[in-house]
Amino acid sequence: MYLLEKNCGKLTIGELFKKDLKIPSYQRPYMWNKKQVEELLKDFLEVFEKKVENKIYLIGNMIFLRNEQQLEVVDGQQRTITLALILYNLNNNAKQFLEQINISNPLSKKAIYENNLIINNFIGRFLVDDDKKESFIIFLKTNILITYITANTQDEAFIFFDSQNTRGKPLNRHDLLKAHHLRDTNLDTQKRVIYAKVWENYDEEKLKVLLEVYLTLNRNFVKSNYKFDVDVYEEFKSNSFTSNLNNYNQPPIFKNINYDVENKKLKLMLKDGVEFKIGNTLSFDDAEQYLPFEILQSIGGGEEFFWYISKYISLKEKFDNILDKDILKFVDSLSIYLRDYFYASLFLYFDKFDDDKFCDFAYLILWLISHYRLNNYSVRYLGVRNFIKNYNIFIKLFFSYSSDELIDKINQMIKYELHVIDNSKVSKGIRKDYFLKIENNKYLLKIAKLVKD
Repeated sequence: MYLLEKNCGKLTIGELFKKDLKIPSYQRPYMWNKKQVEELLKDFLEVFEKKVENKIYLIGNMIFLRNEQQLEVVDGQQRTITLALILYNLNNNAKQFLEQINISNPLSKKAIYENNLIINNFIGRFLVDDDKKESFIIFLKTNILITYITANTQDEAFIFFDSQNTRGKPLNRHDLLKAHHLRDTNLDTQKRVIYAKVWENYDEEKLKVLLEVYLTLNRNFVKSNYKFDVDVYEEFKSNSFTSNLNNYNQPPIFKNINYDVENKKLKLMLKDGVEFKIGNTLSFDDAEQYLPFEILQSIGGGEEFFWYISKYISLKEKFDNILDKDILKFVDSLSIYLRDYFYASLFLYFDKFDDDKFCDFAYLILWLISHYRLNNYSVRYLGVRNFIKNYNIFIKLFFSYSSDELIDKINQMIKYELHVIDNSKVSKGIRKDYFLKIENNKYLLKIAKLVKD
């Protein structure tokens, strides 16, 4: 097979499937639904049946990455697979391309099965006549066009990708992040497939919240960056692909780690000259909790990033189970900024101190939030940013050695820096409603002391 000779241009569908195409392991599952496939087939049929010469149908732009003699489909995978299914069901090649696709994902299997039925139904309704069917195949291969951009490096490909929005469902910033770390040259093909599969199995919304709220906000606020709008790709990408540990990641006795993400087994390799009687490797089962990472650390590339995410996916599940339901109901009624502030600060605390005096800390955070809410007529983005800046719990948390030290710092701040709110501010409107919620919640009742009688 030959490579495209130019970096951009156009291809017919017939020309496209003469290329040695590959769907990279980091791509999302194939998920085109009935509506999307039927709409595409309907568009093709309308153009096909028009009695005009030079009938052309453009289905958008695709981005390829040169990889030796192959072209990796960086953007356009959903359309490419759908086109291949159409040609396959018309008994006209694309079989070789479909055979190399990894369809182990159950979502992909389901979509391919259902879309094959849709395509066969379309053929049975509109292309019964053999001559018409053959003409339709010729039309597809010669009159359906794509435009393309070909990149020479993966970073270049993602720059192209990030600057456009095509008809196919685009990779989000989280999937770009996955792709970035899968390019680690130390990862063999089998490991890339494993990590891609583990990533796909994460609940997409939960992963989004973990990255954007529980991790990135903490990293921002500790660094005195008070923005709520985050770019997780920029935050978690790395130019360093190594699993060697520095002394801040651990007691300084380990030089390397290896984590089996499938079986959840962790191995820690001792530095030269350090020995235990049991040998120079410690192994743990159910080891996500022992992974030597912290929320605020710099991000190593490759599989270390996937271990990092694995740890915090696991920690988030434990975190969700220790929060009081009545408090959750109260917090979820807050504005999104105050709600994110609450969850981010508690997650950082839980990561550092586990559940030691967790409820005491949660109560103090609610005290601070309530002081802000009762003191302001409305919750505005800039107002919350200034509130976090003036009373930066995150920096105090980061530099506190123990939970006792942290809680004492916050109590002192509340005592000497937060003035009591005048009763007139909570006598009507939204602030009155908020104050009544506090008074009617026995856990929060003491916070009512924020207001003068």
